[in-house]
Amino acid sequence: MELFNGDFRGFILVMAVICAITILCAFFVIYQLVKNKFLCTIGAIAIVCPMLGMRGGLYWQLWPHRLIFPMIILLYTVYILRTQKQGWIWDGIAYGLCTLATLWNTETGMIVAVSYGAMRVSMMLSKKNVVYKKVMSVSILQAAGITVSLFGAYGIVNVYNLLKNSKPNTMTEFLIPLLSDSY
Repeated sequence: MELFNGDFRGFILVMAVICAITILCAFFVIYQLVKNKFLCTIGAIAIVCPMLGMRGGLYWQLWPHRLIFPMIILLYTVYILRTQKQGWIWDGIAYGLCTLATLWNTETGMIVAVSYGAMRVSMMLSKKNVVYKKVMSVSILQAAGITVSLFGAYGIVNVYNLLKNSKPNTMTEFLIPLLSDSY
């Protein structure tokens, strides 16, 4: 909020919008994957209750700011699986989202990036005629995408720090900010 000169009301508004986007993405995923309407309803309730129920508590791990990018990537992944999209453009979009997720929250972004890469390798292994050389090349490309998204976010953070006349972060500070001296 400091970037936008926001106050506490702005923070609450942003969190409400993030919560709505997160819940909508989860609803679309459930709608795409579950055909039984009763199970869709149960799934929707199961998604909403913990998020809204924890809003009054101090347990931040379940707040929407931690869940928005996993839900966005999950929705993107469902779209890719449904339409059988393949190629570097689709992976580039996904790893761009993973870079944003890493900027948003480092550990969540890295989990999202590794999960997306694993999904792509899993797609290769689920085909009838598995060519293991192709699986290895896809695995290497996905590992490169994960690495680029991590170092891309690291570079963006350090460019921002330098523009704000701060010192650049070390990789340890970037990955585990609680261990930094300035925390």
